[in-house]
Amino acid sequence: MSEKRYDYIIVGAGLFGAVFAHLMRAKGNSCLIIDRRSHIGGNCYSENIEGIEVHKYGPHIFHTKDKEIWDFVNQFGEFNRYTHRAKANYNGNLYSFPINLETYKEVYGFTNPQAAKKHGTPYGIYEMFYLGYSRKIWGESLENISKDVLNRIPRRYNFNDSYYEYNEHQGIPVKGYTDLIQKMLRGTDVMLNTDYFENKKEFYERANKIVYTGSVDELLDFRYGELPYRGLCFKETKKNVDDFQGIAQINYTDSTIPYLRTIEHKHFMFNYQHDYSIVTYEYPEKHADELNLPVVKCYPVYSEANRALYKKYYDDINHEKHIIGGRLGEYRYMNMDETIKSAIEKAENEI
Repeated sequence: MSEKRYDYIIVGAGLFGAVFAHLMRAKGNSCLIIDRRSHIGGNCYSENIEGIEVHKYGPHIFHTKDKEIWDFVNQFGEFNRYTHRAKANYNGNLYSFPINLETYKEVYGFTNPQAAKKHGTPYGIYEMFYLGYSRKIWGESLENISKDVLNRIPRRYNFNDSYYEYNEHQGIPVKGYTDLIQKMLRGTDVMLNTDYFENKKEFYERANKIVYTGSVDELLDFRYGELPYRGLCFKETKKNVDDFQGIAQINYTDSTIPYLRTIEHKHFMFNYQHDYSIVTYEYPEKHADELNLPVVKCYPVYSEANRALYKKYYDDINHEKHIIGGRLGEYRYMNMDETIKSAIEKAENEI
């Protein structure tokens, strides 16, 4: 291994790490980014498969209200005008989703906002669209799931079925996320298939600072036990039809279906010229062994006890040497714009 020293060694080639590296390189700092995976991009990684750009770790739709963040990402590539919409499949029937007036019409026959508002959000709606789905992904009843998680899915009393109602800026990179992140990493040294923990002491000595985007329990050798995360498995299939489901995303909300959702990738890019399609089935981590699929850490499990455990780890980190970032590192659910904003703020603290 080279003995070259760096101002920053960044552990994790995902969005946070790439943004941080780009900003520090622009200020003349030397950066090395390492990742145990064989590719850059983290969970945003996309790959062109037979002419279709496939989101390998679930759908990633860039959306933000923040014009500065939108302008920042657009300097690395053109975005299309994709607006995310989804459907829910409950007991074999398709419903408009997120819950909106069309959903109330389909379930209860209501055709105006006043009737829907008067009815509120009854248990039947929760049972159809939240209960089974939440149990599949979290392994918990609704009472034990943080309201922060549940509130991420909107409920509306109009016919707007856009997933991200108030985000003015929305789209997907025309050349894919991998191309976007590759451009962020120009001028940064990159080492893939490299596990930080296998040469932790050496990397530590070669960096003025370590930027760490993994889980903090692993950084400190699990001294207080493991921080809980929910993981997902992704099963990719080729369908010999030009359009498999008519929309990019369908959530399967009843507990009798083992997978959480199906993703048909060609709809993200309006890529309809092929007579085949690539579809990903997204499973909770408990199905990993039977499907022979790897588990990808995706969501921190919110609870007061888990947050206290995270704080215990965070307080033990040497913050003069380490910068902690990203969804795993910060132990919170962050959309891509929030991840970028966090990376910008932490880079600005270094300048």
